[in-house]
Amino acid sequence: MTRPGESHIPPVAEAMDWNRYIRQNCHRNLRLSDLALEYQVSPESLRCRIRRKTGMSFKRLYLEAKMDRAARLMRMNSGLPIRSIADLVGIEDPFYFSRLFRKYMGQSPSVYRNRIERSAPGS
Repeated sequence: MTRPGESHIPPVAEAMDWNRYIRQNCHRNLRLSDLALEYQVSPESLRCRIRRKTGMSFKRLYLEAKMDRAARLMRMNSGLPIRSIADLVGIEDPFYFSRLFRKYMGQSPSVYRNRIERSAPGS
């Protein structure tokens, strides 16, 4: 039996489930309250669960998902402009996107892309 504010999903499955939801929806303007509504828990309860399972805040987990998706897009289609990649991950300002990418990936999007192109077979 679940207590009020708790999910009926087992904790490990729940963590995998909301992590997948964040990654699949990272291009949207996703808020913790949206995710809490999806899993029928309070935002505070979900905030605590995310921190306990990942050691990260919701915002950090969400932004890392965006940057992972951006890196994947660059690997799949290196000809896509940085502005387009930013749009595809839900960030309207390409300069803000570049700052975030550098923070989370340790290098600018253009440096990351150049390294991909240099390491590609036949380069």
